[in-house]
Amino acid sequence: MPFFDEPNARPAAPSGIAARAMAARSNQNNAPDYLNGLNPEQRLAVETTEGPVLVLAGAGTGKTRVLTTRIAHILATGKAFPSQILAVTFTNKAAREMKQRIGLLIGDGNVEGMPWLGTFHSIGVKLLRRHAELAGLKSDFTILDTDDVVRLIKQLIQAEGLDDKRWPAKQFAQMIDGWKNKGLGPADIPEGDARAFANGKGRELYKAYQERLKTLNACDFGDLLCHPIRIFRANPDVLKEYHKRFRYILVDEYQDTNTAQYMWLRLLAQRPQSSPLEGEEILFYVASRGHHADIGGTAPGSMTPLATTVDEEGVLFDNFRIVDRGRFREKDLETLLTDHPYPARNPHQNIADLKAQIAANEKGVAELRKMVAHFGLDVVEAYMGHVQDNAAESVRRVLERLPDSSEYEYPTDTGQMIRVKISVDRRKREATVDFTGTSPVMKNNFNAPEPVARAAVLYAFRVMVEDNIPMNAGCLRPINIIIPDGSMLKPAYPAAVVAGNVETSQHVTNALFGAMGAMANAQGTMNNLTFGNKQYQYYETICSGSPAGRMNDGRGFAGTSGVHTHMTNSRLTDPEVLELRFPVLLEDFHIREGSGGRGKWNAGDGTKRTIRFLEKMECAILSSHRNRPPQGLDGGGDGEVGSTKIRRKDGRVEVLKACDQTVLDAGEAVIVTTPTPGGFGKA
Repeated sequence: MPFFDEPNARPAAPSGIAARAMAARSNQNNAPDYLNGLNPEQRLAVETTEGPVLVLAGAGTGKTRVLTTRIAHILATGKAFPSQILAVTFTNKAAREMKQRIGLLIGDGNVEGMPWLGTFHSIGVKLLRRHAELAGLKSDFTILDTDDVVRLIKQLIQAEGLDDKRWPAKQFAQMIDGWKNKGLGPADIPEGDARAFANGKGRELYKAYQERLKTLNACDFGDLLCHPIRIFRANPDVLKEYHKRFRYILVDEYQDTNTAQYMWLRLLAQRPQSSPLEGEEILFYVASRGHHADIGGTAPGSMTPLATTVDEEGVLFDNFRIVDRGRFREKDLETLLTDHPYPARNPHQNIADLKAQIAANEKGVAELRKMVAHFGLDVVEAYMGHVQDNAAESVRRVLERLPDSSEYEYPTDTGQMIRVKISVDRRKREATVDFTGTSPVMKNNFNAPEPVARAAVLYAFRVMVEDNIPMNAGCLRPINIIIPDGSMLKPAYPAAVVAGNVETSQHVTNALFGAMGAMANAQGTMNNLTFGNKQYQYYETICSGSPAGRMNDGRGFAGTSGVHTHMTNSRLTDPEVLELRFPVLLEDFHIREGSGGRGKWNAGDGTKRTIRFLEKMECAILSSHRNRPPQGLDGGGDGEVGSTKIRRKDGRVEVLKACDQTVLDAGEAVIVTTPTPGGFGKA
């Protein structure tokens, strides 16, 4: 008789586990609804919440029902939060069925709060993105499909001078997949297997394949299990983090021929005795900030240059609680992203990115806990105070070198003006940064929310410290900031603000360094380039060079060519990855030698970037310094203005405005020439 049978079936001679099942059945009238209909053995398996439980049953006898009901019981009885349950199965279909069943039993909201319910590989992706650096990858790695893998292997075979018809790439891809299913890396494969392909070069090709994946910041399907296994083995602290996280691990089914799945499960399941729960007093807050590729608006990438209200720039979140009592409010979030005059183009990507930010916060929480456990709470809190105290004192020493009063005016391409005055109170060892006289809010999107201006002030004084201290609020303790109401640096709803974050922030930074006599103008823009359609959305900022200037002790310095400066420090997507993910071709990206401002100390040189489109795309540029060059300082020469041009298929070249958008057909190209920074001192 099978272990699980029809609900009314009873064992012939109740004893041991069967006797306990009968006792459980006798209380069934008082049972929660989700337990109704279970036979005694099924109910016993569901209600056994301590220690391991093994279910042995034939096909169609209720294994998945028991597992999903057991999850419902664990949640309903408060044994664990949804995020503390790891539930895995083999197929996407089975994972969807599990979610549906749990949702029917106790409500969809609890399922939405279960980030660790899925297939081995989908959970492997989450693990790997959290710890990508430990596998030599970046967290935004690409997962290659079978066709991509075969193409890559074919390139490696040809590079070795081998006949790809005699040694088919598809055959070797299957061999690699088989090795990874056994958890074998290049150094682990049996000698016989290594010699079975390409005249004995199987191991070398496998190794070259893994190295090429790392270069491309990519992995294949097998890596989604193999990389986490290696990470867990090499980093016991990471594995311990998951031992603490998962109070329950439930497995619906797995391939018993797949050794990697077994190894992965065994590492996670073999954990030490759990420690007592920590208290619930709030000790710290952890936050993460990210730039989403698109949140709606009138142009792909949500960086439209033509917006005059914030609604045209995309969806506005106003204190939306994204996680409520452990439940991720995915449906409400999706509604917020889509129920808008200009909705998000890829809401599922936004939701995934927000989940990643929550995961980043969880990582921060784990690291803080490790720190407190290692040093003690009193020491951690004391040193957090020391860090801020040191930052405040470091900025006060900077103020000692500044004049009593200094001012700077910074005109923009839009006809607006940023005015700043820095006054030093030597008795109090404080300074006032006053933006009175700055232009008011205007019907463009160069208005910068007050936190953006404050961040620029924080950044500028942190740079002036010239010491290796962490960025923290202590830097602003000796600084009083005045921003008048109605200023373009203090807008109110519904003013458009997207250029304020990326362009005006650069202008404020240039004005501050100019007022302190520290640096010539940087390029004063991020050259925000966005393009996309319904399927693709992409955003990048394009670097110029850094300006020349002088240190606090009076020593001058030259700028550096082709680097991001000040309020943008993002790295561009690698050309190979850009062309793999998007239908574009990077024709040209080079440093324009001699383009930086001249002086006793020369500025760094700018760049030129040409991208040709292989599909029809909308394209937008949000930029500055297209009609006035960044200025030099103390007699140094100005830089050069930038430009954005469109090369049409018929050979015509159109010059876009500083803030503009257009449509490009396949074969047409956008050419961005960056402004260049100013020099310092008379030559």
